[in-house]
Amino acid sequence: MRFRILLSISPFIMLIAFPAAHAQLGGKADGNALYSECSTLTNARPGHTLSDIDVSDITACVGLVRGVMDTLLIWDAADSKRAFTGIHGCIPAEVSFNEAAKVVIKYLNDHPEKLHMADTVLIRTALVEAYPCKT
Repeated sequence: MRFRILLSISPFIMLIAFPAAHAQLGGKADGNALYSECSTLTNARPGHTLSDIDVSDITACVGLVRGVMDTLLIWDAADSKRAFTGIHGCIPAEVSFNEAAKVVIKYLNDHPEKLHMADTVLIRTALVEAYPCKT
């Protein structure tokens, strides 16, 4: 029983702890930085050469989105009683990381008043709102 409780709250703890750890390493772990990084991905054009900074931004965006998606998918799998669907949502398996990044950018565009918030919290919120569980 204790393990199940720990398993159910550990992804949430990771979502909260990661921005603080990232910030301690000198990174800016908020929505402004996330918007900049993910905008580079969504603005990239086929055949256009990317700078090293562009590649770094795209890698950061996809890495963050993938990490949050993986955490939400693990949480969904552990939530067999469907008690926490409002927290983890139900992301379809066919959603790509690029599609998820576009969902995040749309959310950030629609909510500029939240750009001060932690990047991982914003990613989670965007994905859960875009892919709610069917009841």
